[in-house]
Amino acid sequence: MVDLDPLNEDDFVTIKTALQTHVTGTGSVLGQTFLDDWETRKVDFIKVIPRIIKKYYVSEQLKNQKH
Repeated sequence: MVDLDPLNEDDFVTIKTALQTHVTGTGSVLGQTFLDDWETRKVDFIKVIPRIIKKYYVSEQLKNQKH
């Protein structure tokens, strides 16, 4: 099972950087279209995360908050 979560600003930076690398390496017209209109198009992305992984991340965040 997976959860579909909204993206945060760190996620947007990661995706945009990966997309820029992809466009530079491949000349992707579609990728460039997303970059050209990034502020509008970034909402087309969503985070798909397996629940077991999400549970792990949440438990790690809780551990880090206690220290």
